Amino acid sequence: GLKVNATRMRQALDQNLAIVTDFADALVQEGGLPFRVAHQVLGLAVRQTLEHPGSRLDGNAVLSILKDKGICTSLSSDRLNILALPETAVKRRSHPGGPAPDEVRRQLIRHRECLAADCQAWADKRTHLSAAGKRLDSALAAVIHGQG
Repeated sequence: GLKVNATRMRQALDQNLAIVTDFADALVQEGGLPFRVAHQVLGLAVRQTLEHPGSRLDGNAVLSILKDKGICTSLSSDRLNILALPETAVKRRSHPGGPAPDEVRRQLIRHRECLAADCQAWADKRTHLSAAGKRLDSALAAVIHGQG
């Protein structure tokens, strides 16, 4: 089965590498940067984070790289840090099938309803099968005892 390495997952969250796409989206959608530039900047930011154990990918790191590259954006470090929270990243993914809490609740309700309908359908099939089995037993008994 699936084995989850909780320690490694927590480390990835602590480094904020799990939400690097959210940083890129923010730089494009809210910061007005071309995607290619945002991708390059985030690539550098991830490399710096990985090269310095214990460091964290955050708004300051991203803005520092932008500054070093001579790239301006209207995004603040605080805004980037809000977007970098795993909770924010998950909530933003509210599309059908996404991990946002409201969407997960909607999916659970739908799947529970489907499961209940399937369980009822199988119960109905068992009832019909049981009744057919009884009719077959009765017919067999009649044939065996010469009543058929």
